[in-house]
Amino acid sequence: MARIAQRMYRYRTRIEHRHEGLNARAGRAPPALFSLAILVASRSGPERLEYRREFLGQGVYFSFHAVHLSQWLGRWSELESLARTNPFAVVIMAQLQALRYRTVSSGSLPVE
Repeated sequence: MARIAQRMYRYRTRIEHRHEGLNARAGRAPPALFSLAILVASRSGPERLEYRREFLGQGVYFSFHAVHLSQWLGRWSELESLARTNPFAVVIMAQLQALRYRTVSSGSLPVE
């Protein structure tokens, strides 16, 4: 998870720098950002991930939310209900079906 946290930090800073420049030229304040990791292949883990880097008393700290899709396997009926009005629920259902298929093929995760 440490590599994911580092990548998320890099993505965040790149987006901030990009929007800083664009908005400064347009005379606007940069937008507020929300960082969210959607983890497809992890079975479980913390709901928040962190990236820390320190050297000689200086440091960077970045935390963000993480969703582990496999935790939704047992909530299929809830997803079906949400899918009627939320297209993202349909995407999650498709990804979970793909995860189930890979699980059956590889035997790595139990299928519910």
